Amino acid sequence: MFEFRQFLTKKLPNVSVVQRTERGFPKSSIAVRFRSGTLKENDMLHLEKAGNGFYCPEDPGEPGLGEKRWSTDLGEARIVSELLKGLEVLEIGTGLGVSTKIIAEKAYWVHTVDVDQWVKDNVVNDLPRNTTFYTDIAKVPMMIEGAFVDGLHTYEQCLIDIANAKFHVQKGGLLIFHDANMPAIHQAVVDSGLVCYYIKTPAGIAFGWKD
Repeated sequence: MFEFRQFLTKKLPNVSVVQRTERGFPKSSIAVRFRSGTLKENDMLHLEKAGNGFYCPEDPGEPGLGEKRWSTDLGEARIVSELLKGLEVLEIGTGLGVSTKIIAEKAYWVHTVDVDQWVKDNVVNDLPRNTTFYTDIAKVPMMIEGAFVDGLHTYEQCLIDIANAKFHVQKGGLLIFHDANMPAIHQAVVDSGLVCYYIKTPAGIAFGWKD
């Protein structure tokens, strides 16, 4: 566990790291407590604050569900950005582009994937220059260095997203999952066979390395 504490402490110098056991994950997990005043929120144009993230009033909702997308909150996005700093990254689930933009601030390049035409029409043009958008994950390059998975939040789709992430990410690459507090996502991560660790945030972040 010490090596993971050291990894997170180096990657996230503005948080304190404590060890805990998270039921359902294959090994002991890590919880992260924010130190007050270390993460500041910036104004996000055309978005409104939600409970623990952002939403767009004009969003017609995800296909098949009709529910408006909720993004990561800025604190969570910055944690993911620090973990993926300097890497070529695959993001599954562009959504409102909040995490995409913040990851791109420190990543070498972000390959972001979303099948929704509304996202392509309304979000993509506002993404940073070091991003490439895809509607077909098969077109994403191979041997990516890290991945952030925040796609459709069902058990079945999350398993598919994990398989796609593992397929495109090189051996030893870092895989990060948002909404790990959701039972469907939690169970999909466990059932995928990945050895994952947990960061305690409003939505929960799980991460592990491809064998």
